[in-house]
Amino acid sequence: MIVQAQGLGLLMISTVVFLRRVPLSTRQLTPVERRRARRLVSITGMLEGSCAVLYYIIIEHLGSVLTALIAATTPVFALLWSALLLRERLSRQLALGIAVTLTGVFLATVDRLH
Repeated sequence: MIVQAQGLGLLMISTVVFLRRVPLSTRQLTPVERRRARRLVSITGMLEGSCAVLYYIIIEHLGSVLTALIAATTPVFALLWSALLLRERLSRQLALGIAVTLTGVFLATVDRLH
């Protein structure tokens, strides 16, 4: 069921991107750029599908509550990756929010570690 839903989503995105009459960019893409764009869309679809499958596997093994706690850390890791890879500065409020979120997740899951 999960794989079918992901396949349908990939089909819908592919239809919009490849069969669209109006270009998605303001300029015409060269054949090399067009191949890169198609490859990027395909890779993104495969990664999204694999993430969804892994998410449901995690729910099966850890339970929904713990999985929801782990999923709640997504913005934290987005901020950390943006600081590391894009060299964006984190404000004190964001750093405090990261610390509070990770502390809360740790306190909520500490019972499972023993």
